[in-house]
Amino acid sequence: MSGQEFLRTVREHFTTQGWETELQQIQDGVSILHGRQSTTPEQGLALVITGPNSQVTPNHVKYLLKRRQNQEDEIDKTFIATTVGLSEKAQKATSNYDITVLDQSDLETSANTTTTNQPSKQVGGGEERPAASAADITAVLSENSVQQLLKQTNGIFAAVGLGFGLTAILWLRFMGDSLLGELVGLTFMFFVVLMMVFSGPLVGALAGIYIQRRIEQTRKAVITAVASGFTGYLTMTVVGGLLTYLFLPSSGSGGSESTADTGANGATETGGELFSLSDLFLPLLGLAIPVGVVAGTVVYVINRYSR
Repeated sequence: MSGQEFLRTVREHFTTQGWETELQQIQDGVSILHGRQSTTPEQGLALVITGPNSQVTPNHVKYLLKRRQNQEDEIDKTFIATTVGLSEKAQKATSNYDITVLDQSDLETSANTTTTNQPSKQVGGGEERPAASAADITAVLSENSVQQLLKQTNGIFAAVGLGFGLTAILWLRFMGDSLLGELVGLTFMFFVVLMMVFSGPLVGALAGIYIQRRIEQTRKAVITAVASGFTGYLTMTVVGGLLTYLFLPSSGSGGSESTADTGANGATETGGELFSLSDLFLPLLGLAIPVGVVAGTVVYVINRYSR
């Protein structure tokens, strides 16, 4: 049995026990599997060793115990799944710390029992599952790990929006104070803003890839990716657009250095004379929807055709 086949067998074993699992590769031949019971708050952590040339050592056990200690949520059960066996010291350590050891023969027996006793749930190669309900979506998005991923992706997209905004502003400043320079600078600046606004599908695809690599369970990953693409796109365009808006020259300005003029009534007029931010809010919400769809579709496609 290859390493990938063993990983798949381990996940199938936990799935039959009612666990929803996430897989994280630590290094070649070593992975961590985090599982949650779908019907109870019980959680588990498994260290999966697939390297063909080394036994499980006390260092592997220490790493698993450290990960268990560092988990934000309490871990109820710990496991080591291995194709290569344990050293004598590692075997003693697993007994001392109540770690369940699963070897290849145990997992194959579990898989054969499941195949014999359960009816087939697959038609045309895919497991039939109902569409995600509003409760499912809420439950996924309320998880700490998902919220952390959403913070990460929104932070990344905010940085991209900052880059778009700074590029537009600096280009306008570099063009100088002449009328021709200002016109060319404004043209390029709006071109940059348009690139940011219509780059939605691309950033959605990147969001999907980012999420897929961190959440193994397809349904959970799709929900997270859709939310990530939607909110991340809004964050990027708001940060970039607001930054650009604040530094737009007034339409009555004689040069690009002036960002505000005083009107006849004494009120301050800013670059908002050129457009209103409120006019962009609803269009951006609409454009964010396909970005989320793209992100979720990328996750589904990768998971669907990589197995």
